[in-house]
Amino acid sequence: MVEVALTPEGAALHRHMVTVPPAIGDAVGLTPDEIATTQDLVRRLTANILRHITRNEDGSI
Repeated sequence: MVEVALTPEGAALHRHMVTVPPAIGDAVGLTPDEIATTQDLVRRLTANILRHITRNEDGSI
């Protein structure tokens, strides 16, 4: 068995990092549901664009 643990510096960074997602949420002014919807739409747009580019072998859009 291998045990893995954070260094004191890693633990301090972890304590700081857990505050980042809520701060981003506050900054964008969206509800968690709106953020999830936005992420889904961006993923869908990305997939559509990549699929379109793949269809056009010369890379044209």
